[in-house]
Amino acid sequence: MNNWLRSKENRKLISWLGWGLVVIILGMWAASTFLGTNNILNWLLNEENRKLITWIGCGLGVIVTALWAVSIYFDHPDTKIASDSIEKAKQKKTTPRRKQ
Repeated sequence: MNNWLRSKENRKLISWLGWGLVVIILGMWAASTFLGTNNILNWLLNEENRKLITWIGCGLGVIVTALWAVSIYFDHPDTKIASDSIEKAKQKKTTPRRKQ
């Protein structure tokens, strides 16, 4: 996980997700402030509206899960470690050793 967070692209993804959450929370706060809490609660009490919210939430969950799977699929830390160790081994072979 720590290696995953070191990637600039992954930190950018986390930033986008965090700011998206902030925008959603601020939007809900603004809606409740300007429309009134009772109107939002009445809207949520309607079964059709709850179904809509469920579909949106599940869709967002699927999208986030797919993005996570794609990022894990294309992130190959084992390959990076293996290529680094191969390069180090090549350098050791070409570097002359000192006689003691």
